[in-house]
Amino acid sequence: MLGIPGLGDASAERLESQQPSLQEFSEFPTPAEEETDLKPCIRQRVVLSGLTKDMWTEEHEATMDLFLKDVTKQLLVAYMEDVAGLKVELAMPSQEQRQLTYFIRQPNAEITEETFHKVVQFGTVRKPYIDSLMRLLNAIYLPRLFRKASWPESIKNEFFSEIYHFMTSLTDTRSKMRGRTVLYIPIEALAIKPEVAVKDKALVQRLESE
Repeated sequence: MLGIPGLGDASAERLESQQPSLQEFSEFPTPAEEETDLKPCIRQRVVLSGLTKDMWTEEHEATMDLFLKDVTKQLLVAYMEDVAGLKVELAMPSQEQRQLTYFIRQPNAEITEETFHKVVQFGTVRKPYIDSLMRLLNAIYLPRLFRKASWPESIKNEFFSEIYHFMTSLTDTRSKMRGRTVLYIPIEALAIKPEVAVKDKALVQRLESE
């Protein structure tokens, strides 16, 4: 019992009984850590003609949440339908759309605010998709790949050869759709002076294989 001057035994007992114990303090709930809402990261990257803020619905929010939280969901797409308006789905639409924004998750990767740009590939393609894909590859991805001078030569040769095969096939498909014959010329070859290129045996071999 607490010895408090000026209080009788009975008063001291009542006062002591009213003091909260350490156990009572430990039982107080602690505030849960708030989860970062990553849906704005998706919404601000959806670039579609005619899209306005008021088109986003609770159904769209739920679909985005599922994609963000379920590591087995690898694809999220958004597009505009003439009748239904904005569509946000976890699979490619059955019919070709004029515009489509896509988000692709790395297999089984968790998406956080810190890792979003590392584990999610996103972009917008426009009909026809082959033309849009070629623009993305030629303007963004291939120039960056060809500037990677630190790659081991064996890996570089094998990888670039596969890239050339794919781009040749893509160029051929696109040109046939337009009734023309177009040969693919690798960006790598255009960026090197002829007198330098002829001395690069690996480069010459890659170009001749095409």
